[in-house]
Amino acid sequence: MAALTTIIALFAVAFDWQQIYSYLNIQHVKRALTVGNCSKTYHTVPNEYPFNVSFDARDCDEIVGKMTIFAGFLSRTHICGGIDNFDIHLNPRGVTFYGKTLQNCSAHPSDVIVTYLGRRND
Repeated sequence: MAALTTIIALFAVAFDWQQIYSYLNIQHVKRALTVGNCSKTYHTVPNEYPFNVSFDARDCDEIVGKMTIFAGFLSRTHICGGIDNFDIHLNPRGVTFYGKTLQNCSAHPSDVIVTYLGRRND
């Protein structure tokens, strides 16, 4: 126990506890991360890849336009014929799908939801 007390005393001397407390104070904590979704439904899709989906303000939650975006995740997709790969775009917001040539899929609806992660600007 004496050794533990000595170690704590050495740390107390070595560090300015006021600075440490000030650094950890809630006023210095960065804004929390937030998420928002963009979604789009296509009643007809092209018969060939790549298939590009772009999102505008009407396709996204209001919060998406008010945040600095760091990452995007494909939350849900239903594309006739399937996909082999995809790229998510942060600015401008969107996603590009890659795969084999679609056959007889133009009559099947497809939907896409991308979740964006970022910090609020306000």
